Amino acid sequence: MTDRLVFITQYFAPAWSYGGPPIVLYRLTRELVKMGYKVDVVTTDALDGRRQKSGRDVIEGINVFRFPTVSNFLAYNFKLFYVPFIRKKIENILAGSKFVFFSDLRAVMNWQIFPQVKVMGIPYGIFTFGQIPYDSGVKGQIKKVFDRMWVNDFVRSARFRFCQTEHEREMYRQFSVTKEKTQFLLLPVNVPVNRQTVKKSFRRMFGIKENDFLLLYVGRLNLLKGIDRIIRAVRSLQNKHNICLMIIGRDDGYENQLRREAGNEAGKSIIFAGPLYEREVYEAYRNADCYIVTPRFFEETSTAALEALSCGTPVITNEQSEIPFLEKYKAGITVKKIEDLESSILKMKSNLDKYKKGSVKLIRNHYVSSKIAERFTTFLTKY
Repeated sequence: MTDRLVFITQYFAPAWSYGGPPIVLYRLTRELVKMGYKVDVVTTDALDGRRQKSGRDVIEGINVFRFPTVSNFLAYNFKLFYVPFIRKKIENILAGSKFVFFSDLRAVMNWQIFPQVKVMGIPYGIFTFGQIPYDSGVKGQIKKVFDRMWVNDFVRSARFRFCQTEHEREMYRQFSVTKEKTQFLLLPVNVPVNRQTVKKSFRRMFGIKENDFLLLYVGRLNLLKGIDRIIRAVRSLQNKHNICLMIIGRDDGYENQLRREAGNEAGKSIIFAGPLYEREVYEAYRNADCYIVTPRFFEETSTAALEALSCGTPVITNEQSEIPFLEKYKAGITVKKIEDLESSILKMKSNLDKYKKGSVKLIRNHYVSSKIAERFTTFLTKY
């Protein structure tokens, strides 16, 4: 009998505006279906500022069950998803499943569903997606309350605790979980079949010259992402170097402040392109000379950074957004101190061909979706 796996997530394909988790889970579950597993996904009707149609859907063999959240406004703006009586609604979906996997850490849906999974005796796993650390201020205090109420039990009772970096693995100690009781699993990504692009047309659309050194950031426009630091570095270098920065992503209430930081260069050498997804964002990856991400907060590996690497575009990152094996393959630079960001940009600019060579090789050797899915299943067979 084919094993049936159930994934619990607040957002799923094509809810790309919610960042890495829906992309990662879509790639993983798609590969699991190819391997012969039956996969059910329990999620909400969240899409972006709009809702998707609720009910059952099938995406490339994945059975997707979408339930309406009480407020799409709260979901989209505050990542607060609540589906009334969801435990009762999914009893039949959970029944007979071999394993259940929860996305994110402190999600309200997890709080609603995990007690039922535990009572039913179904072994389960957790993808924390860089969400273990506490924020500063009120949000951090709320997380601590959640942890005392139910998250500690949720994590300690899990059979699988997936981590994407050694740092995230260490963070599980916060819940008294040792390294040996975690499962190291890199994020899945695919190498595009056609990595060629015509630079003239894309760059012309945004007023970027062919010979400009184009830095690219893709992600939410949020203070914690450290985009302001990239803008300051670019502005400091502009007088002597032909450097541009393209910023792609949805506004989390921070765009106006970033535009003020960019000053007169906003719309010129510092371009705010808004959110782009799928084919359009891959055009940006292929046209960029370097992808750059330097968050203030530990968020682990950036999905967008891996997608850029898969297009042959090297990466500048920092320890808060670690990419395992990046420097081993000479596919990018990990900035240790933010004061070194400007010199790292110039180093990348001067040695671009060298860094490009290792980018796709890194992805093919360690991050291809099919390989990640195979590693994922080895953990299941050991159980």
